[in-house]
Amino acid sequence: MAGEYDPTQIAPLVWHVGSGDPFATSETWARFYYYNLVYTPTFMLDGWDQYVGTSYYTVKSKLDNHLLDPSSVSIDVAGVIDDTDGEVTVDVTALYTISQLNLKVRIVLYESRIYWGGRWFDHTVRDVLPEQSITLSQPGDHVQVQRSFTLQPTWVAENMGIVAFVQSDVDKRILQAANLTEATVSLTPHALSFPRGSTMGYSALLMSNMDSPQTVVAYAEVWLPNGNPYPGNPVKGPVNVPLSAYQVRQLQLGHHIPMGAPLGDYIYKVTLENLGGDVIDEDEFVFTVTE
Repeated sequence: MAGEYDPTQIAPLVWHVGSGDPFATSETWARFYYYNLVYTPTFMLDGWDQYVGTSYYTVKSKLDNHLLDPSSVSIDVAGVIDDTDGEVTVDVTALYTISQLNLKVRIVLYESRIYWGGRWFDHTVRDVLPEQSITLSQPGDHVQVQRSFTLQPTWVAENMGIVAFVQSDVDKRILQAANLTEATVSLTPHALSFPRGSTMGYSALLMSNMDSPQTVVAYAEVWLPNGNPYPGNPVKGPVNVPLSAYQVRQLQLGHHIPMGAPLGDYIYKVTLENLGGDVIDEDEFVFTVTE
């Protein structure tokens, strides 16, 4: 099922527990007890929606419904996984007012394409890095978390991945999650509000997470205060952006705001795709047009 969604939509993790399970660890068991679970398999969506069973249609229906809910934060994950070690940087930004308390940034290493006992296993949790307590309350609040890690000799680096998520330990809801992908984009608006007739400016940070050159396709879209997409989307691109191995590119961009632009809150989103048309990352921010 995971293959039916792109990595900007879901960030699946499989926490193995059970006597004799070769992938069970003290950390996976801790996660099991964190939710006070009893049965397996149990699907936990966004940290709170629990389903015990294996019905494809039930899980898919729940996933699709969850994807309709807007998130109050954005997450960007950048990092490097080498043969023996790696590092990861997680940027978390509040998009709206946040009421949840006791927020934690949690970072998980997983491995896919593991063959054992005549079966293949994907998204298998291998390690949980030290968590970070954070405070977010107002739009624009930002936190950065950095971690380094070491791979065990039996782990295959090219099959490893990273998921980061923000979770409240009060109600256990996950506000947002993100994968480490081939490339990432991080947006920072120059302000939170812009008057009509001015230029809405922002910084775009593009980062390659690959050890070889690649080309990504970038484009930007806007959603109006009434919730509808701007009829002229995309407002930038699509444009091919070449990136060398682990390259970081920072761009200063902007748009003129017409005098007749509706007042209110806009959503601005930049999407990255590979040359095959698969979405690999996206980021967005909210800005307000004023008189």
